[in-house]
Amino acid sequence: MKVHPESQKLLTIDMHTGLYVCKRLMYGLNAAPAIWQRYVDGLFQGMQEVKVFMDDARMTGSDEMSHFQALEEFFKKCEEQGLKLNLSKSQFFQNEINFGGHKMDANELHKTDEEI
Repeated sequence: MKVHPESQKLLTIDMHTGLYVCKRLMYGLNAAPAIWQRYVDGLFQGMQEVKVFMDDARMTGSDEMSHFQALEEFFKKCEEQGLKLNLSKSQFFQNEINFGGHKMDANELHKTDEEI
């Protein structure tokens, strides 16, 4: 996520090799997670089938076609915004997923053992 040019000077890092100005949001900043979440919430606002939590996203659909359409819309939005996705971490057309510390299927939501 790009940082406004006026804010870049506030993100200058002093290293032994010189000063570095950060042009993108760094996750080491206290406010970075909240800023990122607000950004992706706004980005995918109105897309009921899409939910994003930090760097994880899930798409739902009542059938394969609506699920495919949600995926297509999600990928298009990511491409338009220059977001990079790691497809090797992706799973498609699953009946059950782990998301945000919960196991989800079409009917139920459960906490995962990892979070208990």
